[in-house]
Amino acid sequence: MQMKKKVREEKGSMAVYVAVTLTSFLIILTAIYIASTSMRNTQLSTIVKIKESYEQGNDRIGETYQKIADQMAYFEDFKDWKNFQLTATAENNIVDGILSLRSSDVNPTITMEDVTSFNPREYRYIDIKYKTNSNAGSMKLIIGDSTIEKTLTCDGQWHTATFDLGLDANIWRNSPITGWTWVWTTESNVTMDVDYIRAYK
Repeated sequence: MQMKKKVREEKGSMAVYVAVTLTSFLIILTAIYIASTSMRNTQLSTIVKIKESYEQGNDRIGETYQKIADQMAYFEDFKDWKNFQLTATAENNIVDGILSLRSSDVNPTITMEDVTSFNPREYRYIDIKYKTNSNAGSMKLIIGDSTIEKTLTCDGQWHTATFDLGLDANIWRNSPITGWTWVWTTESNVTMDVDYIRAYK
């Protein structure tokens, strides 16, 4: 009698276990379905938004370019060589908008006069994008009686030297800025590529 009761209890426990397992499995499947459906709806919504943004961008591309232009007071991309004065520079070539330089002595300079006109309080930064494998030392900008210097990274990768005009009180008061002397390296026999120079907010 006790054996039959025990068997019935075990069968009942097994039935409960199977029911709980099946219920849990169904709950998991339902959750996965809901999540995948929600994700799919989100993806479709995102695709639509990207398309709308792209179409809107095409319609307003002129406005976008104007906003970018308003952020810069000067941009030199070396598509052609201006009449800049060079010292201690043995080579200067432009290929596909990249200026390639080689110094023949220490502190080679490129004098860039009357290339722009801006207030440093409004356009505070000057970027020069460069790359070099040489031991190039540092780069300088001479504006009026002031000199700003940045140490160069010489690993053959593209880097940007950012000159903060606001750190020099004389430059900060000197308005408008119309040009500068660019000491592109402080070392001799340095080769360097330069992508662009820009003055911006």
